[in-house]
Amino acid sequence: MADSQKKTARGSRKSGHRRDRHSGEAAPARTLARAVWPGVTGGKLKPLSDLEVERIHRAALRLLEDVGMSDAPDFLRDRIVEHGGYMTADNRLAFPRALVEDALAGFRRDVVLHGQTAGHELELTPNRVHMGTGGAAPFMIDLETGQYRESTLKDLYDAARIADALENIHFFSRPVTARDMQTARDLDVNTAYACLAGTSKHVFTSISDPENVALIADMCSHIAGSTEKFTHEPFLSLNTNVVVPPMRFDGHTAAVIEQAALSGIPVFMNTFGQVGASSPASLAGAVMQCVAETLAGMVYGWLVNPRCPMIFGPRPMVTDLRTGAMSGGGGEQAIAAAGAIQMANYYKLPNSCIAGATDAKIPDAQSGYEKATTLTLAAHAGCNLITQASGMQASLMGCAFESYVIDDDMLGGILRSVRGLEADEDSMVEDVIAHAVRGEGHFLGEADTFARMETGFQYPRIADRTSPEDWEAAGSVDIRDRARDRARDILDTHYPGHMSPDVDHTLRTRFEIHLPPGRHVAPERKHAMKIAVIGAGAMGSIYAGLMADAGHDVWAIDLWEDHVAAMKTSGLHVEGASGDRIVTSIHASTDLSDAGACDLYIIATKASGVEGAAKAISGVAGPDSLILTIQNGLGAGERIAEHMPVDNVILGVAEGFGAGMKGPGHVYHNSMKMIRMGEMNGGLTDRLENLAKVWQHAGFDVQAFADIDQLIWEKFLCNVALAGPCTVYDRTLGEMQDDPAAWHIVLSCLQEAYQIGCARHINFSFDDPDEYLTAFVNRMPDAKPSMLQDHLAGRVSEIDAINGMVPVLGRELGIATPYNDVVVAAVRAREATFGKQRETS
Repeated sequence: MADSQKKTARGSRKSGHRRDRHSGEAAPARTLARAVWPGVTGGKLKPLSDLEVERIHRAALRLLEDVGMSDAPDFLRDRIVEHGGYMTADNRLAFPRALVEDALAGFRRDVVLHGQTAGHELELTPNRVHMGTGGAAPFMIDLETGQYRESTLKDLYDAARIADALENIHFFSRPVTARDMQTARDLDVNTAYACLAGTSKHVFTSISDPENVALIADMCSHIAGSTEKFTHEPFLSLNTNVVVPPMRFDGHTAAVIEQAALSGIPVFMNTFGQVGASSPASLAGAVMQCVAETLAGMVYGWLVNPRCPMIFGPRPMVTDLRTGAMSGGGGEQAIAAAGAIQMANYYKLPNSCIAGATDAKIPDAQSGYEKATTLTLAAHAGCNLITQASGMQASLMGCAFESYVIDDDMLGGILRSVRGLEADEDSMVEDVIAHAVRGEGHFLGEADTFARMETGFQYPRIADRTSPEDWEAAGSVDIRDRARDRARDILDTHYPGHMSPDVDHTLRTRFEIHLPPGRHVAPERKHAMKIAVIGAGAMGSIYAGLMADAGHDVWAIDLWEDHVAAMKTSGLHVEGASGDRIVTSIHASTDLSDAGACDLYIIATKASGVEGAAKAISGVAGPDSLILTIQNGLGAGERIAEHMPVDNVILGVAEGFGAGMKGPGHVYHNSMKMIRMGEMNGGLTDRLENLAKVWQHAGFDVQAFADIDQLIWEKFLCNVALAGPCTVYDRTLGEMQDDPAAWHIVLSCLQEAYQIGCARHINFSFDDPDEYLTAFVNRMPDAKPSMLQDHLAGRVSEIDAINGMVPVLGRELGIATPYNDVVVAAVRAREATFGKQRETS
């Protein structure tokens, strides 16, 4: 093929990518952020034929009409009879087909469950799969002794913290019963509190007494800020079993459901039948009975409040007919649950199921294969909310913290299998194959391989993929030992900060909370640092807001007087990827001397402001004060060194923080990825690792590195290649890539900077900078560099610290930099007009 033909074909495929991305089809690999995500779409597994689905549906309707439900309490019976139901000769409550069909037409199908912070939304549209906890176990498997013991309120809180830290656990359903609570009121209130304090993800709990529904609703309203906000974005639901199979109502639970429905709390309508014991041994018959029983509860809830969010939860659970005990790990259990899920999706109802209920007493090989069997089928069947998917042992009688960690690995692999194969145009990589077979003969060095490493593959954190020799050299440690270590680390370090001290104090004032005060505060937060953030723009405000919310004494220093005044009077409103909060504990000033000596100074200015910040810090800092500077470009450390010793200077690199100011005292960020930090003088020190922990506890994803120069330079190369050229052309990254002439300029700017980096002996993690940059652009083709955003807003950019540094360093080393020379001149020429534009406007 001629070169011109290759370019045409390649350009055509890229244009196809653009159309796919905007048409709602499966996203190309380069637009994905990770290999799996909450709500990945399943539903391809359908164990029942269409005829069999209809047969079960019709049989369930006949069962409700011809057999009916017994033990209906008066208030439930009266409501059903008022809408066409009737009592049979043998005193059973019959549900006419017309009533059930009216309810099926009226059930809500637009249910979205929320977390206490943004980013935990569970959209329950058909076949979207979410994994979570559950169980109500009476026992814990002690993390240290491995022995079964009674579960406590602290165990429940700690389980919530572990689930909060694991990415493939999407919601937290109460997994253990707090057996140290003495009354039903204490149990209901403290169970809800421990779950809500331990995780910001959506919480499912249960309520044993109808009178306690109002208490839980009141608690949620105080956390949300108002009843209306909680009702609009509910972060707590009730798990209920309104039916006692076969075909009997539980009047006490029905009263709880009525109060919950009236309060607008989402309700899980579950039916927990045991095949061969409380439901027939025929698997299809057991599914049918569960569907009928669950529909009965759903009809009742709908009549109480047609707008109440309800989740359809038929749960046919298998019995080992040799012993009469529940057996949740067999193939019968897996296929019965998949059939029940298929019925839920036939009705297009938000749904839930139980999977992962292994009979194994510890997280061993039996546990793994039984859980994987049931969870894989449930996920591929497209269950919205898979409860008991992690943490449980012994047929739901025991909970183990290390099981959460192991199961989180397993869930990631299952979700990746559910995601499936995207055989779109982007996946038909003929040119990549051609390049590999005509070149190296393998794909390990291909840019396409690098681009798909994170988006196409799910990597375990606990499972061992090393060679036998490496495994033996590391001590032959098995997965349970590694999981215990990870669980201990989470319990030692992960203390969610979503519930503010003010809210916690209010809840403790209104309710009798038995979890000791301070239990939800990390030890490090009890020893708060004094921190000054210099440059409280978008990024600096995020740093200040989260650090202050984590309990530190924070000063926000900025020259924008309106912003400072707003923080003083109304606090700082932070919204976006880390949640929505108003932080009122920040001290704000335009003068750093007001803050005085601090433990940590964070320089978050533009590159041009670093020198002034360093000069101000030098006048107030103590001998042990740390200075952390986080900027784009090069030279921040050197500019600080002009005013103070650099022994206490730490350099930071921020990645994936899309942020902006909405107004004075109001900042928004739409992403919050990685912050990398390292000592300016190199090496991994205790103070560096401790500082990383401080940031982690405040909610940031932070890693400490021994060679921060490598990371700074690798980001610098991307900035040089893209920031200046995109600004000159006024284009996104992908638009530059699609224009051969513009892309040539991008790569030429890159190569000049790369040659300088090599001459300075930077230890780059790649050999081909062009492939490295191509993979970077492929991950975010629609992005606009901050330099371009500055120009669009009429602001002077950081050109001197980015493209402008290339000619400076090039002259020192005798390396010509003609492309960056021209780009810098063009950007500076445009910026010279900004002041004139303001004068004439």
